[in-house]
Amino acid sequence: MCGIAYNALALFTITALICLYYYVLIQFVNMMNHLIGKPPTKDNNWG
Repeated sequence: MCGIAYNALALFTITALICLYYYVLIQFVNMMNHLIGKPPTKDNNWG
């Protein structure tokens, strides 16, 4: 019983860490896309 609970807790922790990692990675990519994507659009508007 303790082994099953420990395995479930470990699996939940690993899954949560993976989800958090992907969430942070996606947020970082979106931020970089905004930082990289905005200057060309401003140049195009001026141009």
